[in-house]
Amino acid sequence: VEKSLGQQIEAYLPVNVHKLEYQIEAVKKCIGIMHEHGGFMLADVVGLGKTIIGVLVIKRFLSILEDDGRERKVLVITPPAIQSGWKKTIAMFDKDSDEKIAPYIDFITTGRIGNIAEDDSWDDDDDDSGDSGEFGDTLQEKNYGFIVIDESHKFRNSATQMYESLDGLIERIGSNTGVFPYVGLLSATPQNNKPNDLKNQIYLFERNHTEST
Repeated sequence: VEKSLGQQIEAYLPVNVHKLEYQIEAVKKCIGIMHEHGGFMLADVVGLGKTIIGVLVIKRFLSILEDDGRERKVLVITPPAIQSGWKKTIAMFDKDSDEKIAPYIDFITTGRIGNIAEDDSWDDDDDDSGDSGEFGDTLQEKNYGFIVIDESHKFRNSATQMYESLDGLIERIGSNTGVFPYVGLLSATPQNNKPNDLKNQIYLFERNHTEST
């Protein structure tokens, strides 16, 4: 079964993307933890391809139809400057694929794109002093089955408007469908100050496991 899953994940890779075994193993672990706990945290350091891993998990979620009450709709949450990287990666996966995933994916940013000048470089050094603590747009009221949060440490503070908005959406999805969405957390620095940073992020999906037990 392990070998079969690995082969299926490898088959999702575009022909121009080099297969890296550690990424395939990471996808398998994320999928296993997600099914057991309702979500996962991927805390690889910068440069190891968290976006590729994230898109592979999304591809798997959308490709395998499970009768679990979760709709095949995905929300990807990113800081403004890295949203384009996600869209380019998804377009690369869709280019030669008969099963497109882009139509099932919505995007929203943690802050407004207009707040960053075009000639500014993005250096996420964990200094959130410029963050408004709000989304760049209004969250759509859709019953997402999977929510992926890149730079998830932006949600380490449960008192921000952004956190409360997402938390409320997840609760409403659970109420509407009878099951909470899967949540994937991606961050090279998941804990910035104290263990509560981790607790607040993990709570976004751990209620899924708690409610079921």
